[in-house]
Amino acid sequence: MEMKRLLLICWLLLWSMSAFAAGGTCPSTANMDGGLYAAPTSCYYFDFASGSDSNDGLSEASGHPLKHAPGMNGCTSTCSGITPAAGLGFIFKGGVTWDYTVLPWAPGGSGSSSGNDVYGGCTGANCIYYGVDKSWFSGGSWTRPILSGGDWNSVGSTCFFDVDASGGANLKLLKLDSKHDIIIDNFEFVGACGQTANAPPGGNNPTYIGQGAGNHNTIENNYFHRFAYNVGASTNGAAAFDAIGAGTTTYHATYNVADFGDSGNNTSAGSTITTLDGNACCAGINGSQVYEDHNVFANMGACEDEIGVISRHDNLFLNCYAVVYGTGFHEHISNDGACTASQTITTYNNLSLQNRTVSAAQAYGFTDNAACIFYWFNDVLTGITPPYAAYMSGANGNTFHAFNDTIEAQDSSNGGPGGQIVMRSGGAGGTDYVYNLHVITSAGCGIFNVGTGSGGFAPLGTWITSHGTSTSQNFTSYPGCPVADLVVQTQATANGQGYTIGQTYPFSPTSAGNATVGEGVNRTADCTSLGSSNAATASLDSAACQLDFSGAVTYNTTSHTAVNAGRAQNTRPSSGVWDAGAYQFSSNAQAGSPSLFAEILEMCFPWCD
Repeated sequence: MEMKRLLLICWLLLWSMSAFAAGGTCPSTANMDGGLYAAPTSCYYFDFASGSDSNDGLSEASGHPLKHAPGMNGCTSTCSGITPAAGLGFIFKGGVTWDYTVLPWAPGGSGSSSGNDVYGGCTGANCIYYGVDKSWFSGGSWTRPILSGGDWNSVGSTCFFDVDASGGANLKLLKLDSKHDIIIDNFEFVGACGQTANAPPGGNNPTYIGQGAGNHNTIENNYFHRFAYNVGASTNGAAAFDAIGAGTTTYHATYNVADFGDSGNNTSAGSTITTLDGNACCAGINGSQVYEDHNVFANMGACEDEIGVISRHDNLFLNCYAVVYGTGFHEHISNDGACTASQTITTYNNLSLQNRTVSAAQAYGFTDNAACIFYWFNDVLTGITPPYAAYMSGANGNTFHAFNDTIEAQDSSNGGPGGQIVMRSGGAGGTDYVYNLHVITSAGCGIFNVGTGSGGFAPLGTWITSHGTSTSQNFTSYPGCPVADLVVQTQATANGQGYTIGQTYPFSPTSAGNATVGEGVNRTADCTSLGSSNAATASLDSAACQLDFSGAVTYNTTSHTAVNAGRAQNTRPSSGVWDAGAYQFSSNAQAGSPSLFAEILEMCFPWCD
């Protein structure tokens, strides 16, 4: 009898443990991330305000949610007995703050490589999901759960959670180091604090989400903002802070918002930050091999820094400043990270509004490292200033395709220093293909700086345009200019024809008589080549190439979300002429609400025209 009793007790104990491991019923996918990527089979629930680690965590009902999640400081009891694994979901109550006492948060476990997707991230039940149920929240309506570093505990003194702390232990709020196939969905990351100077280059690059050797993670729908740094510390330290950072791994960043417009040094009592220092603070994304789409990067020192993009599309870059910090360091929207030789890298359907460079920085299209193949098309790039402004195709023998982009310089009519668009070649071994650009600048055809000059770049290898081919030459004016598919206008002329930054879709043609309409050459061959050389997203990239500009995303500044612009795209013809620039004119070219970019334009600085 005693033996049976012991066996029964053991069975009940094992059953109990397996119940904890399995979790409870999950929310509907529509209430998580809308079913895009998340599909956990069982879930645990967490509420820092009202939960307890002695609860079972199996439902949202009172008395069930846990306080901490596995990997957080303070995780005990039931929490400490949960091992994250593929198929588990961890649901955080909306509107609740997990404060600095739980940091750094380092979840254990990894999903299954069966969850890898073509975007470099994870999808489905083979992932571990950390996210939300939008029907479960504190307050009058759902808002994201918050992971907060707490800012300062006193003026100019110490941080609650110092991301600059020595030894690297506190460099990240969320540490996904060596973890893979994880989904991070719909968190608000706020209140990181840097107590000391952390001057790049060679700084620690603290981040909100650090991935280290983590691989195939999906980072989606998150909101990153507010970094505080010591009023006595070098602003260089602020520049090294990143919303999302990683090492040499691959991941997917989609529909995130990083807006550091509320950041700066701490100059007032408590944790209030009153000084906006957008020129110095922060970067949106850093490092790794990234599939990056439908994100908003706003009000920061660098939208991207030293990043190895595989595919970058449909992003909004707003009020990002390329600023030099010290000798040899620069900020930019770029592909300055490592790539594998002959790798195809795509950049398209991005909207860049009122970004600018300061000193010898690069704003767009800086491509370097191994000899790779780059495609830049259907991008609308505005507000740029020299030098190194539009594209810089590197010096390592890259093949660089730039076609059907609309590029607006900050010329003297809108507060800029002169309106030059600079293109630099891929060096002696490189090949540059340049077609169908719409350039708005006061510099006329003198928009190129190819070959020797600052940075010591060699003369170009092969430069191919509709005019012909140039080899091993230096020039500062487009060969053969004027060339029909390179439409160069002053801002006054462009505005007079209806091309303005205030349009629903900036600098789009409004009638068949506009200067760009029918002026482009057919580049269907580029689309076909692109599809055949980029296996992971071949069909998607090739299809995008045969359409015009998507409109990217808009920024909802109330909910801090990236919203698909929903522009009705026009198909570029398989034969016959294309338009120059990012748009292919048709009767639906202006479809959409005229207030689509109203909130964005309100955020622009005085040089918005």
